[in-house]
Amino acid sequence: MQQNNTKPNPFEIDIKYLADFIVKIYERQHKFLNKQLAIHDDYINEFNMKNENKFYMYKDLKQTIHIGIGVNQLVDASQYNEWCSTSIAQKGLYMADFDGNTTGPFNEFTDHIWLPHVQLTCTIADSKVKIYPEFSENMNGEHIYAILNYIRKSLKSNDELSHYAALGTMKELDVAQYQQSVKQILKEIKQNHIEKTVIARQVEFKFNNLGVRKNAVLKNLLISKDDNYHIWIENKGLCFISETPERLVRIEGDTLYTNGVAGTLYGQDKNQQSLLKDEKNINEHNFVVKDIISGIEPYIKEDSIQVGAPKLLSNTHVHHIYTSIEAKLNQNEPIDIIQKMHPTPALGGVPTDKATSLMSTLEPFERHLYGAPIGIVSNQKECDIAVGIRSMMMDKKRAILYAGSGIVEGSSVQEEQKETLYKFKPMLTLLGAEKHVK
Repeated sequence: MQQNNTKPNPFEIDIKYLADFIVKIYERQHKFLNKQLAIHDDYINEFNMKNENKFYMYKDLKQTIHIGIGVNQLVDASQYNEWCSTSIAQKGLYMADFDGNTTGPFNEFTDHIWLPHVQLTCTIADSKVKIYPEFSENMNGEHIYAILNYIRKSLKSNDELSHYAALGTMKELDVAQYQQSVKQILKEIKQNHIEKTVIARQVEFKFNNLGVRKNAVLKNLLISKDDNYHIWIENKGLCFISETPERLVRIEGDTLYTNGVAGTLYGQDKNQQSLLKDEKNINEHNFVVKDIISGIEPYIKEDSIQVGAPKLLSNTHVHHIYTSIEAKLNQNEPIDIIQKMHPTPALGGVPTDKATSLMSTLEPFERHLYGAPIGIVSNQKECDIAVGIRSMMMDKKRAILYAGSGIVEGSSVQEEQKETLYKFKPMLTLLGAEKHVK
């Protein structure tokens, strides 16, 4: 993203207005792209068409929020090092397709870094939020600040924002096929062909004739109290939404941070600490941690790795075993590291090639952004990349929800089906439809 010569000044709001601020940004995104500089009148229609409904919001585990409006440039991931040689510090949204395809609903962004026309970075400190606007050379800075100031004058407290509930019907898709797939995986494990694979399934939530209020679903995502990544990516009216607890990798300076998240307990009334003593879940978790360490070894300095003790990662509906991993880099190639680490056994299996091959044979759909690496990448060779689980694809007529579970020795069809049903709950909650899962 090329920037104006003058560095835009940040402005500040109280944290209690943050959700309403971002929702109003979303509602007014087209206004930001009007009154461009350096664009002839006969080009404006084409400019707006190219930027129609292209929006992202990415909140990381450090509570930094990145917002992008429109597309100024798409940097091919293979040109990453060339992009890093540019003199102006830049950052954008990177995403890949889980299956490695380029034919999905976000195919134009696959394996690219999306540099928006207008980018807002929100940082939280105590009870205040600082917003740092940046914009491309085509944008009118005074016009952008006028919109931001107008929004700031009309903000409501997050507590005043009522929860939205979409009306519609829920249907579990391909249940019999899912059950048969779990049985097939258990058979492969018993025959020592694989140690683990991850199988996913889908739920369809079909909206009634009123459709869905996307701005209200975004608001529900923003006021969620779970300590996860919050992701919203929109292209031409189709939204990918995720509330994921899983980090693939964060690179800050010469330090790499990642974590193993595997082993699951669902439900709010169960003894959560029992998860840390459950043999099946501990074994599944150890598969993931061991494989992650093996994958990053070529990039890190010898004896620099620090592995934390397994802990409980608790969210409203689902709990996991979590292990932090930190190391010093001997070579910093973020795109190479992302591609090497994806998929971890938490989303693929062990051994990776055999497990993912079996998975693709058994699943009756393509994953696309479900389970894919998504996050912020800078030309300063830093990144923060999440894994797009607990997610859904949503348009104005329906939402397709995704959830998966790791099948290992000791798994059962009934328990895996129940676990995945609970993993649909975060997305159903955003729709105001969690009552569909008891």
